[in-house]
Amino acid sequence: MPERSRENRPKRVLLCSCDDSFPLDDALIRALEKLGLAPSRHHRLCRDEAALASEALARAANGEAPAPMICCTQEAPLFTELAEEAGLAEPPTFVNLREMAGWSAQAAEAGPKMAALVAAAQVPAAPQPLTEFTLAGRCLVTGPAEQALALAEVLADDLSVSVLITEGAEEALPPMQERFIVRRGRLAALGGRIGAFRARLEEAAPMLPWSREALLFSDTAQTVEETYDIVIEIGTGPARFTPHGREGYFHARPEQEARLNEIALQASRLVGTFEKPLFVRYEAARCAHARNGIEGCRRCLGACPTRAITADGDGVRVDVIACEGCGDCAAVCPSGALAYMAPLRNDFLKRAHAMLRTYIEVGGERPVLLVHEEKHGGELLAMLARFGDGQPANVLPLALHSIAAVGHAWLVALAAMGYARVVLLAPRHKLAELEPLQGEVALTGALLRAVGRDANTARLVTVADPFELAEALAKLNGEALTTPERVVAPPAGNRRELVRLSMERLAAQAENVPEVVALPAGAPYGAVTVDGERCTLCMSCVGACPAGALGHNPERPQLRFVETACLQCGLCARTCPEDAITLSPRWNFRPEAAEWVVLAEDEPAVCPACGKAFGSKKAVESVIARLAGVNPMFASAEDQALLRYCEDCRVIALTQRERDPFAMNPGRRPRTTEDYLKEEKE
Repeated sequence: MPERSRENRPKRVLLCSCDDSFPLDDALIRALEKLGLAPSRHHRLCRDEAALASEALARAANGEAPAPMICCTQEAPLFTELAEEAGLAEPPTFVNLREMAGWSAQAAEAGPKMAALVAAAQVPAAPQPLTEFTLAGRCLVTGPAEQALALAEVLADDLSVSVLITEGAEEALPPMQERFIVRRGRLAALGGRIGAFRARLEEAAPMLPWSREALLFSDTAQTVEETYDIVIEIGTGPARFTPHGREGYFHARPEQEARLNEIALQASRLVGTFEKPLFVRYEAARCAHARNGIEGCRRCLGACPTRAITADGDGVRVDVIACEGCGDCAAVCPSGALAYMAPLRNDFLKRAHAMLRTYIEVGGERPVLLVHEEKHGGELLAMLARFGDGQPANVLPLALHSIAAVGHAWLVALAAMGYARVVLLAPRHKLAELEPLQGEVALTGALLRAVGRDANTARLVTVADPFELAEALAKLNGEALTTPERVVAPPAGNRRELVRLSMERLAAQAENVPEVVALPAGAPYGAVTVDGERCTLCMSCVGACPAGALGHNPERPQLRFVETACLQCGLCARTCPEDAITLSPRWNFRPEAAEWVVLAEDEPAVCPACGKAFGSKKAVESVIARLAGVNPMFASAEDQALLRYCEDCRVIALTQRERDPFAMNPGRRPRTTEDYLKEEKE
């Protein structure tokens, strides 16, 4: 029998019980084999059995097998070093079974959960794109003289430092060498981001070079605006850019000597060219921010905590360097113009699906997805495993860079997939930034309530310590949770298609689903209502609609609408000159929601000369009413009648009347002083 190629060989999964501190039962082995993997049990893989790991890595390096998966994250540096020694170009995959499943009071029932964690790690994810930026080392240090000058002396070897002394100048010794700029003044305002901080210095007076026993400053003080790569602020007041912070900005109190030393070390390294992950992708063509100077959607502008998003004409501009990757903007964007990339939505849903499918196939019940941030949530879960009872066996953890990136589209898809609950674990210190996420959870509840599901299927949990988390999970497990009869893969498509197809699946499983359900104000789904008496079918709204939800009929004067495309951005209502449009946020289950419907129509205006139909009667009469007696070009009834002609016949009629069709109406002759004097004399 010919030897199987590397691609056809099962991936080796190295399981380790960490000195038998948690069980690795036969059911888990069978479950992994069912996934097409080759599991092996170990007890001290990082110590006594390290040679077995080296052997597996060497086989992969020689092309005899795929890169193995190692179910240990604590010793990842050791195994990475062994992989490099073996010459393995492709690094092994690491999975944390110990803290995420094994170290738990329910470890005996955690076999399905361990299999699910391995299955999720098997799903490939698109690499996160990177961008480059360069820092020249321009650094502003501001604060009390003693601390600011001492820090500047340390940083001057690596950075171009400017010191702004806010107090204590009379007690500080002048620098022995002029290695950096020293001024006295006040940091009145600070904005921007790393590499482009905009600082406004008020009452800034430079130090005089003949300062001897004490600092002397010029009598001339002025307000200056300067740009810096890095800003270090020392003071007793609160840090700027709270609570989210800002990369490249450091804050410390004067007495925090250890913190100042830490800042000096970090800041001294911020010079040169750096790579930064790109967290969001922006497609201007899909943006509903504005049209023709009229503003519509502002969701991303209000949600971004770092102010990395600014208005830019009809669209927005994303400063990818200032972006910290919270994902708020992508979560609230109604059109999908902003998409999150850490990870991509489809990659996340594929992992969640692989996890749930494996968990149910192996015999797991009552599945709860716990979505957490890699740093905050990972640390809490590790502490809960080490010092508490660990996670329940039915809680499946899945990490993200930022929890705020999860929008209602993700949550509805996860519910349709089969999860009984979706818990979003967020750090309590970021509570002030979670308002957009809370809105997304509320919208999810309204959508799920419409299909007979528990409105609390998705919920946000903010905790500060592992024991609070344990209480929250225990309370959750006390609720009536269901086990799905089957697990459904997430539908393909864009964000709005994902929500609609997921809602259709959920509706098919429910009874007595209403045809139309009202949604909270601001929801990105709904209808447009047109007052037929006021609408003149000018079609201004059609040109303003960024989603193509409004359209016209080329055959006759009709305003048409397709509800599934409507973003509820309000651009049509703000553009309408007749104020005839209102918005109705709702979810429509009727089939015609995806079809064109007529909102307003009129008889076509027919040219009295040639009989050609053009525009609508209402539009023509509205134009005549607006111009009559106001515009001197259409002062007489004869001139107004020209507006009832089509564009071709109007030119012909003007020519026959011996008038230049392209000439401006001279209008009224202005009255002069001579006219008044003449009238008075007469």
